[in-house]
Amino acid sequence: MEMEYYNAIVEFGDMNDDVLFLQRQLHICGFNPGQKDGDFGDGTGNALENAQIYFGIAADRIAGPQTWRKLYDYCAKLQEQLNRVGGFALVIDGNVGSHGTATVEAFKTFQIRGGREPDWCCGPVEEQALNMVDFMKAMPSGNASVSSSSSLIVPTQSGRLDGVKIYIPAGHGGSDPGGVGNGLRESDVALAYATKLGNILQGYGATVLLGRTGDYYKSLASRVQEANNWGADLYVSCHENAFSDPAANGSEVLFVSESGNQLATYGVNELSAGLGTINRGAKYQDDYEVVYSDMTAVICEPGFITNVGNASFMNNEVGLRNQAQCLANGIVKYCA
Repeated sequence: MEMEYYNAIVEFGDMNDDVLFLQRQLHICGFNPGQKDGDFGDGTGNALENAQIYFGIAADRIAGPQTWRKLYDYCAKLQEQLNRVGGFALVIDGNVGSHGTATVEAFKTFQIRGGREPDWCCGPVEEQALNMVDFMKAMPSGNASVSSSSSLIVPTQSGRLDGVKIYIPAGHGGSDPGGVGNGLRESDVALAYATKLGNILQGYGATVLLGRTGDYYKSLASRVQEANNWGADLYVSCHENAFSDPAANGSEVLFVSESGNQLATYGVNELSAGLGTINRGAKYQDDYEVVYSDMTAVICEPGFITNVGNASFMNNEVGLRNQAQCLANGIVKYCA
Protein backbone atom coordinates (compact mmCIF):
# COMPACT_ATOMS: atom_id res chain seq x y z
CA MET A 1 0.00 0.00 0.00
CA GLU A 2 1.10 3.57 -0.64
CA MET A 3 1.96 5.35 2.58
CA GLU A 4 0.32 8.59 3.58
CA TYR A 5 2.99 10.77 5.16
CA TYR A 6 2.19 13.25 7.91
CA ASN A 7 3.04 16.88 7.11
CA ALA A 8 2.33 18.88 10.29
CA ILE A 9 5.01 21.35 11.43
CA VAL A 10 5.91 20.58 15.04
CA GLU A 11 8.44 22.57 17.06
CA PHE A 12 9.66 23.46 20.55
CA GLY A 13 6.93 24.73 22.86
CA ASP A 14 4.07 23.00 21.06
CA MET A 15 1.68 21.02 23.23
CA ASN A 16 -0.82 18.93 21.27
CA ASP A 17 -1.54 15.54 19.71
CA ASP A 18 0.90 16.23 16.87
CA VAL A 19 3.70 16.32 19.45
CA LEU A 20 2.50 13.07 21.00
CA PHE A 21 2.50 11.44 17.56
CA LEU A 22 6.03 12.73 16.92
CA GLN A 23 7.20 11.41 20.29
CA ARG A 24 5.85 7.94 19.51
CA GLN A 25 7.45 7.91 16.05
CA LEU A 26 10.80 9.04 17.46
CA HIS A 27 10.70 6.46 20.24
CA ILE A 28 10.03 3.41 18.09
CA CYS A 29 12.70 4.55 15.61
CA GLY A 30 15.30 4.47 18.41
CA PHE A 31 15.34 8.10 19.56
CA ASN A 32 13.79 8.15 23.02
CA PRO A 33 12.20 11.55 23.80
CA GLY A 34 11.44 10.62 27.41
CA GLN A 35 7.84 11.23 28.38
CA LYS A 36 5.26 10.66 25.65
CA ASP A 37 3.00 13.45 26.90
CA GLY A 38 2.35 15.73 23.92
CA ASP A 39 4.64 18.44 25.34
CA PHE A 40 7.56 19.45 23.07
CA GLY A 41 10.35 20.16 25.56
CA ASP A 42 14.09 19.53 25.67
CA GLY A 43 13.75 15.74 25.67
CA THR A 44 11.75 15.75 22.45
CA GLY A 45 14.05 18.36 20.92
CA ASN A 46 17.16 16.32 21.68
CA ALA A 47 15.59 13.13 20.33
CA LEU A 48 14.46 14.94 17.18
CA GLU A 49 17.93 16.43 16.63
CA ASN A 50 19.46 12.96 17.06
CA ALA A 51 17.06 11.56 14.48
CA GLN A 52 17.67 14.36 11.99
CA ILE A 53 21.44 13.97 12.21
CA TYR A 54 21.11 10.20 11.86
CA PHE A 55 18.89 10.56 8.79
CA GLY A 56 21.27 13.11 7.24
CA ILE A 57 18.84 16.01 7.12
CA ALA A 58 18.99 19.52 8.61
CA ALA A 59 19.16 19.22 12.40
CA ASP A 60 16.87 22.18 13.09
CA ARG A 61 14.79 20.46 15.82
CA ILE A 62 11.63 21.18 13.81
CA ALA A 63 9.55 18.28 12.50
CA GLY A 64 8.42 19.06 8.96
CA PRO A 65 7.58 16.98 5.87
CA GLN A 66 11.15 15.74 5.35
CA THR A 67 11.50 14.56 8.96
CA TRP A 68 8.10 12.85 8.92
CA ARG A 69 8.98 11.03 5.69
CA LYS A 70 12.21 9.69 7.22
CA LEU A 71 10.44 8.55 10.39
CA TYR A 72 7.65 6.88 8.40
CA ASP A 73 10.10 5.11 6.08
CA TYR A 74 12.13 3.82 9.03
CA CYS A 75 9.01 2.61 10.84
CA ALA A 76 7.75 0.93 7.68
CA LYS A 77 11.04 -0.98 7.40
CA LEU A 78 10.68 -1.99 11.05
CA GLN A 79 7.15 -3.26 10.39
CA GLU A 80 8.34 -5.15 7.32
CA GLN A 81 11.12 -6.86 9.29
CA LEU A 82 8.84 -7.69 12.21
CA ASN A 83 6.62 -9.50 9.72
CA ARG A 84 9.54 -11.19 7.98
CA VAL A 85 11.69 -12.13 10.99
CA GLY A 86 9.11 -12.25 13.74
CA GLY A 87 6.22 -13.82 11.86
CA PHE A 88 3.76 -11.00 12.49
CA ALA A 89 1.15 -9.69 10.07
CA LEU A 90 1.39 -5.94 10.52
CA VAL A 91 0.04 -3.39 8.08
CA ILE A 92 3.09 -1.60 6.63
CA ASP A 93 2.04 2.01 6.94
CA GLY A 94 4.97 3.55 8.85
CA ASN A 95 2.60 4.85 11.49
CA VAL A 96 2.66 4.29 15.26
CA GLY A 97 0.27 7.07 16.20
CA SER A 98 -2.97 6.41 18.04
CA HIS A 99 -3.70 3.52 15.64
CA GLY A 100 -0.18 2.07 15.89
CA THR A 101 -0.67 -0.09 18.97
CA ALA A 102 -0.42 -3.31 16.94
CA THR A 103 3.11 -2.41 15.84
CA VAL A 104 4.15 -1.47 19.37
CA GLU A 105 2.77 -4.68 20.86
CA ALA A 106 4.37 -6.82 18.15
CA PHE A 107 7.73 -5.14 18.72
CA LYS A 108 7.48 -5.67 22.49
CA THR A 109 6.63 -9.33 21.94
CA PHE A 110 9.64 -9.68 19.63
CA GLN A 111 11.90 -8.16 22.29
CA ILE A 112 10.56 -10.46 25.01
CA ARG A 113 11.16 -13.50 22.81
CA GLY A 114 14.80 -12.46 22.55
CA GLY A 115 15.16 -11.94 26.30
CA ARG A 116 15.37 -8.16 25.98
CA GLU A 117 13.55 -5.37 27.77
CA PRO A 118 10.27 -4.63 25.94
CA ASP A 119 10.87 -0.91 25.59
CA TRP A 120 9.77 -0.78 21.88
CA CYS A 121 12.75 1.46 21.09
CA CYS A 122 14.74 0.29 18.06
CA GLY A 123 18.40 0.73 18.95
CA PRO A 124 21.36 -1.08 17.35
CA VAL A 125 20.67 -4.38 19.15
CA GLU A 126 17.14 -4.52 17.77
CA GLU A 127 18.32 -3.52 14.30
CA GLN A 128 20.74 -6.43 14.33
CA ALA A 129 18.06 -8.83 15.56
CA LEU A 130 15.72 -7.66 12.79
CA ASN A 131 18.40 -7.78 10.05
CA MET A 132 17.96 -4.07 9.33
CA VAL A 133 21.40 -3.82 7.76
CA ASP A 134 20.65 -0.73 5.69
CA PHE A 135 19.36 1.11 8.74
CA MET A 136 22.10 0.23 11.25
CA LYS A 137 22.78 2.92 13.84
CA ALA A 138 26.31 3.74 15.00
CA MET A 139 28.32 0.75 16.22
CA PRO A 140 31.94 1.10 17.44
CA SER A 141 34.55 0.07 14.90
CA GLY A 142 37.39 -0.49 17.37
CA ASN A 143 39.78 1.54 15.23
CA ALA A 144 42.35 3.16 17.49
CA SER A 145 42.95 6.40 15.67
CA VAL A 146 40.14 6.95 13.19
CA SER A 147 36.77 7.96 14.56
CA SER A 148 33.65 5.89 13.94
CA SER A 149 31.50 8.96 14.58
CA SER A 150 30.27 9.56 11.04
CA SER A 151 27.03 8.07 12.38
CA LEU A 152 25.21 9.19 15.48
CA ILE A 153 25.84 7.45 18.80
CA VAL A 154 22.65 5.96 20.22
CA PRO A 155 21.44 7.34 23.56
CA THR A 156 21.35 4.93 26.48
CA GLN A 157 17.90 3.76 27.49
CA SER A 158 18.72 3.32 31.19
CA GLY A 159 16.97 5.88 33.27
CA ARG A 160 16.56 9.58 33.97
CA LEU A 161 18.45 12.16 35.97
CA ASP A 162 15.63 14.04 37.65
CA GLY A 163 16.91 16.13 40.55
CA VAL A 164 20.63 15.71 39.71
CA LYS A 165 22.53 19.02 39.53
CA ILE A 166 25.42 18.91 37.04
CA TYR A 167 27.98 21.66 36.55
CA ILE A 168 29.65 21.57 33.10
CA PRO A 169 32.62 23.89 32.54
CA ALA A 170 34.16 24.01 29.08
CA GLY A 171 37.93 24.25 29.33
CA HIS A 172 39.98 27.37 28.54
CA GLY A 173 38.34 30.22 26.57
CA GLY A 174 39.05 33.79 25.52
CA SER A 175 42.78 34.48 25.40
CA ASP A 176 43.48 30.87 26.42
CA PRO A 177 42.78 28.57 23.43
CA GLY A 178 44.05 25.43 25.15
CA GLY A 179 45.45 22.80 22.80
CA VAL A 180 45.65 23.67 19.11
CA GLY A 181 45.86 21.28 16.18
CA ASN A 182 44.38 20.39 12.80
CA GLY A 183 42.89 23.86 12.45
CA LEU A 184 41.02 23.56 15.75
CA ARG A 185 41.20 25.26 19.15
CA GLU A 186 40.43 23.21 22.24
CA SER A 187 38.45 26.08 23.78
CA ASP A 188 36.03 26.09 20.81
CA VAL A 189 35.64 22.32 20.65
CA ALA A 190 35.13 22.02 24.41
CA LEU A 191 32.45 24.71 24.45
CA ALA A 192 30.63 23.09 21.53
CA TYR A 193 30.35 19.62 23.02
CA ALA A 194 29.85 20.90 26.59
CA THR A 195 26.81 22.85 25.40
CA LYS A 196 25.44 19.77 23.64
CA LEU A 197 26.10 17.67 26.75
CA GLY A 198 24.14 20.14 28.83
CA ASN A 199 21.19 19.98 26.43
CA ILE A 200 21.18 16.19 26.45
CA LEU A 201 21.33 15.97 30.24
CA GLN A 202 18.53 18.51 30.61
CA GLY A 203 16.48 16.27 28.34
CA TYR A 204 17.07 13.47 30.86
CA GLY A 205 15.72 15.64 33.67
CA ALA A 206 18.99 16.95 35.15
CA THR A 207 19.47 20.54 36.26
CA VAL A 208 22.49 21.90 34.40
CA LEU A 209 24.72 24.93 34.86
CA LEU A 210 27.34 25.64 32.18
CA GLY A 211 30.66 27.03 33.37
CA ARG A 212 30.80 29.34 30.35
CA THR A 213 28.45 30.01 27.47
CA GLY A 214 30.77 31.89 25.13
CA ASP A 215 34.39 32.47 24.14
CA TYR A 216 35.71 34.15 27.28
CA TYR A 217 38.18 33.20 30.00
CA LYS A 218 37.07 32.02 33.43
CA SER A 219 39.61 30.98 36.04
CA LEU A 220 39.65 27.47 37.49
CA ALA A 221 39.06 28.91 40.96
CA SER A 222 35.96 30.81 39.84
CA ARG A 223 34.55 27.72 38.12
CA VAL A 224 35.05 25.52 41.16
CA GLN A 225 33.67 28.16 43.52
CA GLU A 226 30.60 28.58 41.32
CA ALA A 227 29.95 24.82 41.32
CA ASN A 228 30.47 24.58 45.09
CA ASN A 229 28.20 27.54 45.84
CA TRP A 230 25.52 26.17 43.51
CA GLY A 231 25.56 22.81 45.30
CA ALA A 232 26.28 20.68 42.24
CA ASP A 233 26.13 16.90 42.54
CA LEU A 234 28.52 16.33 39.63
CA TYR A 235 31.30 18.40 38.07
CA VAL A 236 32.03 17.38 34.47
CA SER A 237 34.84 19.45 32.95
CA CYS A 238 35.07 19.28 29.15
CA HIS A 239 38.46 19.38 27.42
CA GLU A 240 40.45 17.75 24.62
CA ASN A 241 43.98 16.37 24.88
CA ALA A 242 47.07 17.56 22.98
CA PHE A 243 50.64 16.34 22.57
CA SER A 244 53.75 17.20 20.57
CA ASP A 245 53.67 13.79 18.86
CA PRO A 246 50.66 13.78 16.48
CA ALA A 247 50.48 9.98 16.73
CA ALA A 248 49.25 10.22 20.34
CA ASN A 249 45.54 9.45 20.43
CA GLY A 250 42.75 8.02 22.54
CA SER A 251 40.25 8.89 25.26
CA GLU A 252 40.85 9.39 28.98
CA VAL A 253 38.98 10.85 31.94
CA LEU A 254 40.74 12.25 35.02
CA PHE A 255 39.64 11.98 38.66
CA VAL A 256 40.90 12.29 42.22
CA SER A 257 38.15 10.80 44.45
CA GLU A 258 36.76 7.27 44.57
CA SER A 259 33.36 8.41 43.29
CA GLY A 260 35.21 10.35 40.60
CA ASN A 261 36.99 7.14 39.62
CA GLN A 262 33.63 5.43 39.13
CA LEU A 263 32.23 8.25 37.00
CA ALA A 264 35.48 8.52 35.04
CA THR A 265 35.45 4.79 34.31
CA TYR A 266 31.91 4.89 32.94
CA GLY A 267 32.75 7.98 30.92
CA VAL A 268 35.96 6.74 29.31
CA ASN A 269 34.45 3.35 28.50
CA GLU A 270 31.55 5.03 26.70
CA LEU A 271 33.89 7.39 24.84
CA SER A 272 36.19 4.61 23.68
CA ALA A 273 33.36 2.31 22.60
CA GLY A 274 31.32 5.04 20.94
CA LEU A 275 34.10 6.98 19.21
CA GLY A 276 36.24 3.96 18.33
CA THR A 277 39.28 5.33 20.18
CA ILE A 278 42.01 3.72 22.28
CA ASN A 279 40.83 3.50 25.89
CA ARG A 280 43.53 5.29 27.88
CA GLY A 281 41.52 4.72 31.03
CA ALA A 282 40.32 6.58 34.08
CA LYS A 283 43.42 8.30 35.49
CA TYR A 284 44.16 9.72 38.93
CA GLN A 285 45.46 13.27 38.52
CA ASP A 286 45.35 15.95 41.21
CA ASP A 287 44.35 18.87 38.99
CA TYR A 288 42.73 21.91 40.61
CA GLU A 289 39.19 21.27 39.42
CA VAL A 290 38.91 17.74 40.78
CA VAL A 291 40.81 18.49 44.01
CA TYR A 292 38.93 21.59 45.17
CA SER A 293 35.40 20.78 44.02
CA ASP A 294 33.09 19.55 46.80
CA MET A 295 31.28 17.03 44.62
CA THR A 296 32.11 14.07 42.38
CA ALA A 297 34.32 15.60 39.71
CA VAL A 298 35.99 14.49 36.48
CA ILE A 299 37.95 16.08 33.65
CA CYS A 300 37.03 14.62 30.26
CA GLU A 301 39.53 14.27 27.41
CA PRO A 302 37.64 12.50 24.56
CA GLY A 303 40.59 12.68 22.15
CA PHE A 304 43.75 14.41 21.00
CA ILE A 305 43.18 17.59 19.02
CA THR A 306 46.69 17.10 17.62
CA ASN A 307 45.81 13.70 16.11
CA VAL A 308 44.20 13.69 12.65
CA GLY A 309 41.95 10.72 13.40
CA ASN A 310 40.72 12.05 16.74
CA ALA A 311 40.22 15.53 15.29
CA SER A 312 37.69 14.00 12.89
CA PHE A 313 35.13 13.89 15.71
CA MET A 314 35.89 17.47 16.77
CA ASN A 315 35.30 19.36 13.50
CA ASN A 316 31.68 18.47 12.70
CA GLU A 317 28.26 18.44 14.35
CA VAL A 318 27.91 14.65 14.44
CA GLY A 319 31.29 14.16 16.09
CA LEU A 320 30.66 16.87 18.68
CA ARG A 321 27.24 15.45 19.41
CA ASN A 322 28.72 11.97 19.77
CA GLN A 323 31.27 13.13 22.33
CA ALA A 324 28.45 14.66 24.34
CA GLN A 325 26.20 11.62 23.99
CA CYS A 326 28.94 9.21 25.09
CA LEU A 327 29.55 11.24 28.23
CA ALA A 328 25.82 11.53 28.88
CA ASN A 329 25.50 7.76 28.60
CA GLY A 330 28.32 7.36 31.13
CA ILE A 331 26.68 9.80 33.54
CA VAL A 332 23.35 7.98 33.30
CA LYS A 333 25.05 4.66 34.06
CA TYR A 334 26.92 6.18 37.02
CA CYS A 335 23.70 7.59 38.47
CA ALA A 336 21.64 4.43 37.91
